[in-house]
Order: sequence, then C-alpha cells, then structure tokens
Amino acid sequence: MKRKIILYVIVLLIASCKTIKEYDNSVLNLKNKNLTEFPNDYSSLYGKVKKLYLGGNSFVELPKSVFEFKNLIALEINQNPVAKIPIDITQLEYLKILDISGTRIMSFPNLKDMSNLKFVLAYDLGLTEKQIQAMKCNLPPKCELLFSKERREYPPYICN
Repeated sequence: MKRKIILYVIVLLIASCKTIKEYDNSVLNLKNKNLTEFPNDYSSLYGKVKKLYLGGNSFVELPKSVFEFKNLIALEINQNPVAKIPIDITQLEYLKILDISGTRIMSFPNLKDMSNLKFVLAYDLGLTEKQIQAMKCNLPPKCELLFSKERREYPPYICN
C-alpha cells in the first residue's frame, strides 16, 4: 500500500512539473503546429514571452503580432516558407538570437541598430556569396552569422 502511494505521489510530481513547464510564460512554443496565422489566444503574454518558437509551421509572412512580443530575446521562425523579414523586426530591441534556417529568406533589412542581436542562424538557405555578403553588411557590428556547423561568419565584416 505504501509503495502504491509513493508511486502515485511520484507520478503526480512528474505531471505537475510538466504542467508548470507548459505554462512557463517566458517561453511560447508553437513549433510544428501547422499554423498559417498566429493565434489570437496569446495577447496576454506579449510583455512576458522571451522566447518564441514558431519553427516548422506554414507561415508565408512573419505574423505582425510577433512584433508585439517586445521582450523577445530569441525568435525561431525556421522551417517556414517565409520569404521576407519586415523592417518591423527592429522593434524587438532585446532580440539576441534569430533563427531563419530553412526559410526562403534571401536578404533582410538593415538590422545594424539591433545592438543586442548576437546570432543569426541561417542554415539551408541556399544563398549565393553575393547574398551572404549583403546579409553580413546589414547586421549589427557584433552579430555572428551561422550557415552550418562548418560555416560560421564572425564580425567584423568588410562592407563597401
């Protein structure tokens, strides 16, 4: 009997840990949900979420509501058919990590004023050297650009 009670308590503890993690307001994980639009259910989290994971969905454009998450430090939009990053991304002043891997993005706007941006993950984009150079020249001075585990571009970048 004691053994069953202990086992039951352990199961409850494990279940409660999972529940707490699911409701951690600093992380919003919407990976692989087959989304084409951003759900309206999350507006109460705009000021709380620091990491937003949207990878593996069907976004053709980056949803405008993403820019309402003013405290983001990490934004993952990888594996979406997104082709463009709007200039609105510069509103995310605390953003440190941007993952655009496996998207259709071939360039992005001037991000030089995003002083907190440290890493842009750009795996599997199929960029030409000219496109890579243009991307590097639109990044903040201390931002690294990662194209694969083997190819990582470090600042300072030489730009004309």
